[in-house]
Amino acid sequence: MYALQGTLEAFVGLGMTIGPALGGALFTLGGFKLPFFVVGSMMLLTVPLNIWLLPTQRHVVTKPKKGSQSKFFKNPSVYVVCFTILVIASVWGFLDPTLQPHLLQFNLSSAMVGLLFLLLSATYAISSPIWGWLAEKAEDTDILMVVGLIISGGALLCLGPSPFLQLPEVLWLNIVSLAVLGSSISLALIPTFESLLSTAEQAGMADNIGTYALVSGVWGSAYSLGEVVGPALGGFLDELYGFPICSTVMSAICLVTAVLFGVYLIVDRFMDQLEKRRNAAAHLARKAAIASWRVETYRTRDGMARNLMYPASSQQRAYDETASLTGSLQGYGYGTDSRAAVIDASVYVNIPTEREEEDIPSIAVSV
Repeated sequence: MYALQGTLEAFVGLGMTIGPALGGALFTLGGFKLPFFVVGSMMLLTVPLNIWLLPTQRHVVTKPKKGSQSKFFKNPSVYVVCFTILVIASVWGFLDPTLQPHLLQFNLSSAMVGLLFLLLSATYAISSPIWGWLAEKAEDTDILMVVGLIISGGALLCLGPSPFLQLPEVLWLNIVSLAVLGSSISLALIPTFESLLSTAEQAGMADNIGTYALVSGVWGSAYSLGEVVGPALGGFLDELYGFPICSTVMSAICLVTAVLFGVYLIVDRFMDQLEKRRNAAAHLARKAAIASWRVETYRTRDGMARNLMYPASSQQRAYDETASLTGSLQGYGYGTDSRAAVIDASVYVNIPTEREEEDIPSIAVSV
């Protein structure tokens, strides 16, 4: 899944690389309207191609668990990942109104400024398949998002450069920072969709096109909000304080988000381990309780063999249908050689000897 996501993001970066160059060339040839006519026609041509080339999807209806969508939206990891997506999109978007004025100090031609913009998209496209392959191999992809945010924060500090670093304003530093920034944005962004999808599956949502559509909608909403916030915030900060401060603020946002995300991951992992220990202790307690029970085999009126389990310390053999143990007991022959499997939640604990031939209500087990 991560490799596929990396491949898709590579083509997104390729489109962002080709788009400005193609639009500029068409504008030069035919004015303002020609780019819209050409790109619109290309989009319409993709409709029959998709119908012809894409395979027919056979949807398997899988009933989701009750309350799975509400459980999904109540999970805090959804909002942590969405905020990460918003920050990444904001970092990408804030450069649109601010980078070109910043590069004017180097006396670059319009073509060179365009190439520097393309550098960001090109490194994003080139690195996306690599990070997708790495995410497939990694055991915990959430760490990749934290690392991507940290690297992005460092690149933004050098891009300004930040007045706190006291670095010289040289062109090569901007080029290197843009290249690193494009790659680190890809690293932070690629695991986000799969993280949201995994959360949806844990919430009990069905593995069908509806779940993918919901997750895609959540992901797209967070990214679109970042594309709105980034240029607005970047333009405001650049107008008041200049590009170095603007870049420093965006870097601080990335670094703070990385720290908060890291703290959340530590707390979440700790709570998971604590829950696993509690479940293990409860399982051992159930095993110990079942191991102390006695198993007796009897035959019903129709000749079927049945096993009955009751506490070994029980002295009273009076028939008591109401004496039952309710719970989720599960085991495989604890205390018996017959490997009887407990598959019911009610266990009748007292069975009379004089009624062993009767069809006594009991748990259903296999012998």
